[in-house]
Parts: sequence; structure tokens; C-alpha cells
Amino acid sequence: MKKAILIIWLSLGSAFATAKPVGVAIWDPAPGKAPQMLASAQAAAEIHRSLGATVAMHLDTLGRLHYVVTFEDWDGWASFNEDLPKSDAWRQWQGRAATDPAAKQVENYFMEEVVSADAPGRFTQIYLWEPLNGNVSAFLRDARQAREIHEAAGVDIAINVDQMNRVHYVMSYPSHAAFAAQRKAPNADFQAFSQRFSAAPMGRLVEVYTVTALP
Repeated sequence: MKKAILIIWLSLGSAFATAKPVGVAIWDPAPGKAPQMLASAQAAAEIHRSLGATVAMHLDTLGRLHYVVTFEDWDGWASFNEDLPKSDAWRQWQGRAATDPAAKQVENYFMEEVVSADAPGRFTQIYLWEPLNGNVSAFLRDARQAREIHEAAGVDIAINVDQMNRVHYVMSYPSHAAFAAQRKAPNADFQAFSQRFSAAPMGRLVEVYTVTALP
């Protein structure tokens, strides 16, 4: 990990003015350095939390680290980005990371939370969608309908929009067992929704991440 998560946000407009800013960096560990990557990330998280950010970390099925930094509002985001370069602890962390890098950053994006999960779980699937013709608002209407169905079935849902206008539909479960239980009992309401969506899709599924939250 070599640099701060500092990205220029391209605004989606006033519709998301009260949404929480979220930064995400995905790191791929160097061979044999996964433990060092995690230790380095924990050290970075302590610094970022001390400056007012909320930090969560997840490992995906490829062994990559998803490092997520969330702010309560834009004022908190602005203060964090102003204070981080002044932090002696952060400069020292950067020096150590540059001397002996443990991972390579493979993706870095910025989002706003349109919908927050009530109780984010330990096991999560993230569906990355690209709205067709750039019609984010229309896709979000469908995403909110899907959310109502999933939350009625006991799944916590978050919906985020990143700076490329892609929609991240985040399905969070308290455990792997809870996910397995959902898979064993197909949801008739969601099946009906999927049929309607497939008949006139508003977006294209780009990628699916499966991640497990770190303590």
C-alpha cells in the first residue's frame, strides 16, 4: 500500500447531496506477503480512524483486500483530506510502505452511499452494475425495488454509486450459513422481479465480488 485514498469525486448532482462519501481501494498482495499486507492495512486504519474516518476491511475470494473508508458527510471528508497530509504518523506509514511494499493497488474508486445497510454482515456479495445509456436514476428505481424484496427476506442491502456512475448493489449476510439458507429457499418475489427486469433491463451486470469482513 503506497498512497492515501484521495480521489476526485465527480458529482452526480443534488439528488445525492446528503449521501455518505465512501472511498474504496482494492489491494493485491505480493507473493508471500498477505500477512504483511493485512498488518500494514491495520496500521493505516488506526491512523485514518484517528482522523475521523470509519474504516472497514474485507478479503475477497482472490485474496485481495478491499479497504473501505466512509465519512458521515462531506465536511468530514474534507477535514480528513486536509488533515491526512499533515499527519506525522501517516508520513511514517507511507515511508515504511514505500520501502517494503506488501501489495499492489489494482483498483481505487469513490462512491456515495445512496442506501446504507442497517446491519452490515460478515459475508457480503457485491453486484457491480453499469446502468444502460447512463440512466442512473432509472436503474436506482429498480435497485430500490430489489432492495425492498431482499430486506423483507432478511438480507441487509446497501446501494452505492461510484464516480463512473456504476451502481454497487451490496448484499450483506450475518454469516455464511445465512447466505446458504437464502440460496436453499428461492425467493418467489425476487424471481418475479428478475423476470420483469430481464424483459426491459436498465443495466448490465459487470462483476460480482464475494468478500468476508475482517474483525
